[in-house]
Amino acid sequence: MITTALLVIPASLNAQVLTRRSASGISFDKSGIGGNQGSPMLVLPAIAVDQLMAEDEAATKMGVPFRFGTKRDADVTITTEGQRSESGGNRLYSYQIYSEGAYSLNLLFDRFHLIDGASLYIYNPGQTMVIGPITSAQNPANNQYWTDIIAGSQLIIELREPLSAAESSDLHLSGVVHGYRNLFPDKSMDKVFGSSASCELNMTCYPNLQNEGDGVVMILLDQATRLCTGSMVNTTRQSFRSFMLTAFHCIDIGTYVNGVRTGYNDGTLNSAEIGQAQNWLIRFNYQSPTCNPSQEDNEVVTLNGSALRAAYNQSDFALMEIYQQIPTDVNTTYLGWNKANANTSNAFSIHHPQGDVKKISFASADTQISGYGNTTGNDHLTVPWGSLGVTEGGSSGSPLFDANKRIIGQLHGGPSYCGAPSSLLADYYGRLYTSWAGGGAVESRLADWLDPLGSGAQTTNSVKAAVSGPSAFTGTGTFALNVNDNSIVSWSVSPANSISVSAGTGNTASLVATGVASSLTITFTVNVGQPYPIRFTKVFAASVPAPTAPAGGISSQTLTVGFPFAKTIPSFTDTYPLTYSMAGLPAGLTYNATTRVISGTPAIVGTSSVTVTATNTANLSTSVVFTLSVIPQGPLVLLEPSYNCLTRQFVFQYTGGNTEPVQFMSVGVTNWTTATTFTLDAGLVNDPNLAPLVIFARQGNTSLSRTFDIRTYCKDKTPNSGPVAPTLTNQSATLGQFFTYLFPEFTDSQPVTYQALGLPNGISLNTRLISGVPSATGVSSVTIVATDADGLSTRALFNLTVFAYTPPSLSVIAPTYNCQTGAIKFNTAGGDGTTIEYMAIGVTGWTTNPNQVVEAGVRNDPNSNTILIRARQSNIVTNAEFNIRQYCIANGQNQLPVAPAVPNLTALVGQAFSYTVPAFIDDQSLYYLVVGMPYGLSFNFQTRIISGTPMYTANYNVSITAYDPYGLSANISFVISVVSSAPSVFTLIDPLYNCSTRQLTFRTTGGTGTTIKYMAVGVTGWTTNPVQTIEAAVVADPNNNYVILNAQQDGNIVSRTFNFRQACGSAREAVIEPSTGLTIRVLENPTTQPAVSARIAGSAGLPLTVELLDLQGQTLTELLVNNPSDDEPVTLRLTKPAGLYLLRARNQQQVKTVKIIKGQ
Repeated sequence: MITTALLVIPASLNAQVLTRRSASGISFDKSGIGGNQGSPMLVLPAIAVDQLMAEDEAATKMGVPFRFGTKRDADVTITTEGQRSESGGNRLYSYQIYSEGAYSLNLLFDRFHLIDGASLYIYNPGQTMVIGPITSAQNPANNQYWTDIIAGSQLIIELREPLSAAESSDLHLSGVVHGYRNLFPDKSMDKVFGSSASCELNMTCYPNLQNEGDGVVMILLDQATRLCTGSMVNTTRQSFRSFMLTAFHCIDIGTYVNGVRTGYNDGTLNSAEIGQAQNWLIRFNYQSPTCNPSQEDNEVVTLNGSALRAAYNQSDFALMEIYQQIPTDVNTTYLGWNKANANTSNAFSIHHPQGDVKKISFASADTQISGYGNTTGNDHLTVPWGSLGVTEGGSSGSPLFDANKRIIGQLHGGPSYCGAPSSLLADYYGRLYTSWAGGGAVESRLADWLDPLGSGAQTTNSVKAAVSGPSAFTGTGTFALNVNDNSIVSWSVSPANSISVSAGTGNTASLVATGVASSLTITFTVNVGQPYPIRFTKVFAASVPAPTAPAGGISSQTLTVGFPFAKTIPSFTDTYPLTYSMAGLPAGLTYNATTRVISGTPAIVGTSSVTVTATNTANLSTSVVFTLSVIPQGPLVLLEPSYNCLTRQFVFQYTGGNTEPVQFMSVGVTNWTTATTFTLDAGLVNDPNLAPLVIFARQGNTSLSRTFDIRTYCKDKTPNSGPVAPTLTNQSATLGQFFTYLFPEFTDSQPVTYQALGLPNGISLNTRLISGVPSATGVSSVTIVATDADGLSTRALFNLTVFAYTPPSLSVIAPTYNCQTGAIKFNTAGGDGTTIEYMAIGVTGWTTNPNQVVEAGVRNDPNSNTILIRARQSNIVTNAEFNIRQYCIANGQNQLPVAPAVPNLTALVGQAFSYTVPAFIDDQSLYYLVVGMPYGLSFNFQTRIISGTPMYTANYNVSITAYDPYGLSANISFVISVVSSAPSVFTLIDPLYNCSTRQLTFRTTGGTGTTIKYMAVGVTGWTTNPVQTIEAAVVADPNNNYVILNAQQDGNIVSRTFNFRQACGSAREAVIEPSTGLTIRVLENPTTQPAVSARIAGSAGLPLTVELLDLQGQTLTELLVNNPSDDEPVTLRLTKPAGLYLLRARNQQQVKTVKIIKGQ
């Protein structure tokens, strides 16, 4: 069972850190760091390993996860105790750790905040292992950070910050893990990996199962001293949430009380155990790159921070969620599962035994349903091993796969080891079948998390996240993200100026190019309520098609110098408007790009290669090259005429000659004339006795003749029937609105030109695209005339109706809303274009300004989710409802939870205590993070009850933060005072008063020990500082002898009248304030450091509270010392700007306050 469920505070995104290894050392010049080994060093003596080994042997019998190291306390602030230097616009801090006899070291920070631009590296003296860079992206919100493991007994911490930064990072090292088990047995770096047993098999030896291996991870837990294995798991929605399955007992590790660990594997999870799990370090891709021999992976990825989602002791499962998306370059597999109630054959497990690189073990026979330890029951699977691997310490939580490569359980424990007798070659895995329903609640079962919609699916398959689609496309391209639920995905394209639609919903995006772009990015975003973004991207190029050249190209032509020439170039085909250009024309000729006609009189003999280019609006072009040959003038030659056997068109043709006119004649066709084109009489052509025509030509004194036999000419020719018209559909347009219509092509074996007759004003034709803005209403009968190269034409008709513009009626559409600030912009559609007024109760009265703010009371009222938005135009009112909560949830936004008020509380040591925290206001389920709870007390997140029996007297600063599923939070802070007996009555007693300086010190007795505020008219407003001064005017007033003193604690206010004249007597100079025994010696004042260090004397044996306050009496930092020495050293964080602050020390008898000056 789980006694407390907490949500880890979200860490920053993309918070992955690399751990790199190299036998020859890593180049620090390239990394931007330098191995400064002359810096200060924390030296830790050797430890008693035998005692630790004995503890491990006992812990193994209790099922505690494998331990490789022990935590050693440290108290080092890197920026104040490290060696500082400057280089290249940066300030550097370096500090060394040495722990005698350690095989490895890793670090625990209880304050970890890197400023922007800072980078942190951790490496060994030989620079063969480097962790980092760690940047501000890794800052954990709960301020705690664990590092990966460095081989050896010594490491260097190096911090680099920009000199231009006003503040420094805050890195406080609270612990060093001394590795007393050798995870790095070969110091030559040829084999830097764990020491699992010899029968274990490298994952790399089984490439057919590597896909499953990519989903298995190593976990660093229990103050980074123990190891377990976990696996990333898929869901029925295939949403790629960062769910990790491991073992319950990897969390159920107990807690320390007075240096003694209690609660080992007791079947319950308390807040301290769950809090430890929030800081787990997850290591990905830790496996040998070769099968045999094993080799170290030179680069692994680690992620920090996770949240417990569900756990159940009976089947020993725990489902964690890593608090960020697994980076795509990690290439993790989200593993499928099978929740069937059955045994399986060919089972196998992938794990990290003894912290080694990834291993795989194969069952020797079918699994058997059993209890744990092969006892009676059905919540575990017994897995027999043979010669192909076993499990070891560190394997706990590793997945068991069935024959179809789906997870069916996770390792609980067992007696197996390499070389064990057959009776011991078996281990026990908690069944996923049992874990599915678990303990019957959301926090104790898998069903709600792995099948969130309740589909009832028995299995899922393993999958890697992938965005499919082309790396480049022309025209259209389709992209898809492999999720199982379209409703949870949206997508967008950036930049958006070359795609018709740049955003949408669903897991498939069908894109149409509207331009040319070499680097576009499509981003798929998954939103299933997870408190971190899940995004996948793909980069691609897009372009529109280039124009299509005329079929058959453009024929070459022969021209005669000095003779006029004209030719229409066939049109190119494109869905976009085209512009034409031409290059290489012979001298004397020009090209009209609008009519596509070459015309003029060639002036120079020669052959020209002419290029005609068609370019569309996307700036894509196609070119065709043809030849124009200009020949010199020669003798007149009468050529065979051109004749169309269908239309009877007859054209005289000749070549050569001079510039004088040429006349033609043929009996039955024409008398002498300079015209060249005629249509022959049908009777002549159809005369069965028609003889060949005799045709004549004459120029000057030159006469020529030849015959032309029509029947022979037409006998073997297929006549040109002209273009074939398509069916044209009637069209409609709107007055004043842009209109386009691309009509279908006419069919012809020759190039076709088009003409449009009867178009409305404002509409024109370009090739086949009719477009423009009509300027008048009405119905136009439009005729499209298509003409081929032989001059044959065909017509097609359609009606184009231009309607008057009727504005749509005004409607209220969804507003633009900011869920955090309440800023709202009213939006409408349609209307007549006149002024619009807006109104919404709780927002604004009637106004023409659409930009308003929803009142805070409306936003925060859980019973007021909907506002009615009204719009008024031309005395017509329309309205629509807008649901604030639904909008914010649907758009991945949300409103902050509203925190309740909680007073300071008092509990008696050794006696039962219970208090119900008032509910946070939110319309979604909340998770809680509790910090500072007294030992012995716990918080139940379902009932919000703090309960238990407190163990130690002290004042505990408790903070409860409530998180909704989107990561928004609200916080309350209060004090729980654990006292040895019921608190005495809170009472004001006579103050200490200095008659010369008018200084007055408030004094109280009794109370709960929590913070006290003081106030007296003529002295001070409410303040926590008891040392004040009576105003001079009050003392100078002869009619005034008194001040009324007030003190407040836990909301309880007490008062007392003080006669300051009586206290001073007639002399008015008597000093009744005794000297105090408390003394404060500030080590650096003024200071420019981010912390204040001091030594406090005079409180030996009395619990001491030390506070750092601003001048308004607000506590900035507080430190409680239960048993201070007579010269107690203290350090309090001070990251506030330059100014004046107060350092106050107090015990049950005395108070001492000094001023602190913080410089620039």
